[in-house]
Amino acid sequence: MNGLLPVIRRFIPCEDIRIDPNNPSRVSLINLLGTIYSVEDPPYPFLYREICVFMQLAGCRGGRANVGLTVEHADSGMRVYAGTTRQWVMDLPTDPLHVVGVPFRIHDIWFFEPGLYWIQFWYEDVLLGEEPLHLR
Repeated sequence: MNGLLPVIRRFIPCEDIRIDPNNPSRVSLINLLGTIYSVEDPPYPFLYREICVFMQLAGCRGGRANVGLTVEHADSGMRVYAGTTRQWVMDLPTDPLHVVGVPFRIHDIWFFEPGLYWIQFWYEDVLLGEEPLHLR
């Protein structure tokens, strides 16, 4: 890592991401997520099968980078999705003005109680950004 971190332009949790196979720059995000309502009885704990995250990064300087996502309960700090901070390797563009789209899928997240959770994006073990997710 060269010491200069990329900048997150967009950080969007959603239910699905569809990329046009004929034009990879055309991306559709399905059902944006800000709040998840448990319909289980009892409501907690419950398993959420998949959350997708679409990110756009700028300020990249090229090379390979280790990235990851975690999901943590805001009050307790307990990670309900403890993906490592180095779970994926990205090849980054060399032009820092280029905006690169990056899709992620995380599976099988157990939520144990309602409240505020943070979806966190890690870049080379540095917390680069987070987005709120409310569980009701």
